[in-house]
Amino acid sequence: MFLGIRTDEVKHLLHKLSRNSCQGFAKVELKSMFSELTFNIIMRMVVGKRYYGEDVKDEEEARKFRGIMKDLAGFAGASNPQEFVPLCGGLIMGVWRKD
Repeated sequence: MFLGIRTDEVKHLLHKLSRNSCQGFAKVELKSMFSELTFNIIMRMVVGKRYYGEDVKDEEEARKFRGIMKDLAGFAGASNPQEFVPLCGGLIMGVWRKD
């Protein structure tokens, strides 16, 4: 159903990577690029717009959205599976411990 969106976003990523390395080998930081890819795919599926990268239509709206996402990421600091599913506490038995 959303194959075209995923294909288009992966093409954007590959194009960006090819521009970074057109003069030869280049080091790139992929973590942020994969995050942008993921967020753009999700947002294009939901609202039909890109909010990350160079091809953003409304820069002000994209800036506000990125700020909201940054704030949400700061609030969602749950790294312990028990915080998501409290009933699995007995099953995990201390693999992840809060200090």
